[in-house]
Amino acid sequence: MVSGEAVMMGWEGPLMERHAALLQARGGAVLNIGFGLGLIDAALQAYSPSLHTIIEAHPDVFKHAQHKGWGTRPGVQLLHGRWQEVLPRLVAQ
Repeated sequence: MVSGEAVMMGWEGPLMERHAALLQARGGAVLNIGFGLGLIDAALQAYSPSLHTIIEAHPDVFKHAQHKGWGTRPGVQLLHGRWQEVLPRLVAQ
């Protein structure tokens, strides 16, 4: 929870695992907008994507993701900001 508001629910785990399997069926890079509890990100990591980018706008959720080590995982970019602001920087790379 962030400021008393749920960002994601634990029961969504199996759904996120199925999404990850479908998204990574052919491999490649992934972009996740919104970290939540990191359920989809953890599931995606099981498939070793070529690049895993996470954009998170909420400062508390971003700090939580950093605390969990997502900013230092190999092949993972953890970026803070609104996707509308961050995405153009990614495209320019």
